[in-house]
This record gives sequence, C-alpha cells and structure tokens, in this order.
Amino acid sequence: MPCNTLSSLIVLLFTLTAQAATPECGPAKIKTVNFGKAAVANTQICTNARRDELRSGNCVKNKCAALQINKDLPRPQVQAVGKPGFQACTAAGGLPELIEFQFKRKWFKLDRCLFTQDGSFVDTATLLTLLN
Repeated sequence: MPCNTLSSLIVLLFTLTAQAATPECGPAKIKTVNFGKAAVANTQICTNARRDELRSGNCVKNKCAALQINKDLPRPQVQAVGKPGFQACTAAGGLPELIEFQFKRKWFKLDRCLFTQDGSFVDTATLLTLLN
C-alpha cells in the first residue's frame, strides 16, 4: 500500500474515533413514570454514540448542580437492595430515576440523577465516576 493511502487511512481512523468520543447534543424527550403515571418532557441533552451516557443540556459547560457534587461523599456500600448509583444520587441530594429518552427518533432506556435546584441531570454511572 502506498504511503499516501496508508496516511489517509490513519487520519480517517483517528477522525472517526474522535467523532465517536465527542458527545452529541440536541433536543430530546424524556419519559418518566411516577406512581404508574407516565410523563414526557421536552429537553436538551448530550449523549455519547452508544447512548449509555447522558447529561442535561445545561451541563455542557460543567456549570450545573449535577456536576458540582461534593467529591468527598462516601462511596455507596454494597447492599442487598438498591443500585450503587441510586445510593450515590440520593447521598448527593439528587433524585434517582429510571427513564426512557428519545434522541434522533429512537428511544433508549437508562437511569439518571436529577437535581431539582436547576433541573440538571447525569446518568448514575457518570455520577459514580465523579466520586472517584
């Protein structure tokens, strides 16, 4: 393979990898169920290509309650009941929720930690990484 072709392939590979790591932001719908009653709200979100990371649109510049949690909170304890991410969310003053979100016409299931003071949220796996 000529050197120029190989160089072009390497540049393309790095470009695609960087694009995959860059979160996509845009309008979305979020569905929650409380006491058997479903509610759908329109919002702005940012998510990765696998749709397993999620944050509210107001957290893009990292200036939201969801990303300003106390880093000294105790790590969740392994218990017989409850998800560690939900435990961490509650300890941080957030509201843990199971949600579905629609982004680019497709629905995905995830959980989030909602901070009511500014409406910001992150998925609980991201919240746990913030505590490390």
